Amino acid sequence: MYPRVASIGSGSSLGRGERSDDRMPRLRQVPRADADPTTVLPMYQFLFGDRDPVADPGTSTGTPGDWWTVFALVPDIFRHCVGGFRLYRSPDRQLDPLLR
Repeated sequence: MYPRVASIGSGSSLGRGERSDDRMPRLRQVPRADADPTTVLPMYQFLFGDRDPVADPGTSTGTPGDWWTVFALVPDIFRHCVGGFRLYRSPDRQLDPLLR
């Protein structure tokens, strides 16, 4: 387990490389200019249009979209996750889409 450095609301801030048990670790986001052209850019285009999702975040559903930009750090894992979403959303699934 990581050492507890600060609590949320304690008045102290976390420094670089420090973390609190009740906070997620921070990973860098991949801007459009650095994104993998074959795996990540098509999804960026689909979700964010021509915007850079790091400089101008947000999806059409109102989420910040930072999941996509962080997972883009590892294109093969990004590809794996997108493949799972495709499977899940496939019209070939017999489960009603409202229940998926």
